[in-house]
Amino acid sequence: MPERFEKFIKIANFFYLCVGIEPYKNSNQTSKNSIILALVFYITSINLNFYFIFELVFIYVAFSTGTNFTEAIQTASYSGFIITSDCKMLSVWYKKKVLTNLIKNLKEIYPISRKQQTDYNLKNYLRDVTFVMYLFVFMYMVLIWFFNLFAILQYTIAMVMDRPIEQFLPYHVWLPWDWKNTPWYYFLNATEILAGYTAASGFIASDLLLCALVTQICMHLDYIHRKIEEFTPNGGKDDLIYLNRMIAYHQKILYLTDDINAAFGVSLLFNFSTSSVIICFVGVQVTTGVFNLVSLKFTVFLISSLFQVFLICYYGQKITLSSENIAIGLYSQKWYKNATTSYKRTLILMMNRAQKPVQLKATIALPISLRTFTEASSIFSNIFQFMSILIYLLI
Repeated sequence: MPERFEKFIKIANFFYLCVGIEPYKNSNQTSKNSIILALVFYITSINLNFYFIFELVFIYVAFSTGTNFTEAIQTASYSGFIITSDCKMLSVWYKKKVLTNLIKNLKEIYPISRKQQTDYNLKNYLRDVTFVMYLFVFMYMVLIWFFNLFAILQYTIAMVMDRPIEQFLPYHVWLPWDWKNTPWYYFLNATEILAGYTAASGFIASDLLLCALVTQICMHLDYIHRKIEEFTPNGGKDDLIYLNRMIAYHQKILYLTDDINAAFGVSLLFNFSTSSVIICFVGVQVTTGVFNLVSLKFTVFLISSLFQVFLICYYGQKITLSSENIAIGLYSQKWYKNATTSYKRTLILMMNRAQKPVQLKATIALPISLRTFTEASSIFSNIFQFMSILIYLLI
């Protein structure tokens, strides 16, 4: 049975539904479902940003009074994560029209029949991106539930070992009332867990959708590369017709890539900006103090954050390589045997355009590739060293 287009984006759609976001217009969506989604979005967003505000208050109080400095550093990394999540969700909401048009156009050129899908090697692309997405989801679900349940774990251990029990919340916040040893503790615990899951869902959903769409673009670019490389011109009129059809196909994919950059460019820029701060804050937390459960959870946080940045850079590199291969395919074609002069001229024009590779961009300011990850790692290292020295001086 042929694979449906929705299989590529079903994981991303699941996490968008968790935060009440419809990233693109769906003809199957009823008004009742839209109302439910809107309610979920407002409830989860208000809850998340309520705690975000009081995390900022906690950081301010900690720095102004000179107390809870370590906890303030931890909370700064949580706040950075929420900012990134909020930016990604708002970006998708703002670019819903672009995403709707992009999904529509990708569906129009999606290979439907079994024969077409075999020709495109579609199952290989679906298998690879699904594996990567499940790995990404697994890492972040382990991360968020480790953080969400950490306070409950400490509470349970203290009860079992008959130690003095002190109630903690999963994330540090400043609240204007005393919530310990009151029913408020259980309510705040539950709503903080919801806030953590909301932030994680909004954070990863955008990356999952981006990976799925970039995989689709790579599949089409690789198909063009293979078909051009395998084609042997015979000197007839059909040669130029075939080449012009491939040029039109290639041009359409280039337009779709522009739509991807338009839809995700701003969120990618925020992602890289805030991720650098998050990674440095988390890195400082990991390297300070003795190794215990707290440093273990921040180690998981650091690994997940680095993997997320690498994943985006990997797919940026992937789409660039797929587009560059088209120029190689054009040159490798047996154009020198029977091709007409007009065919060769058209081939040169297409080759010239193909030598300007497609790039995933965080707006026009930052092209995304593995080189970007290498350069970002160097920047992370410098910021981390500066922050480590500053924090040790303050302590």
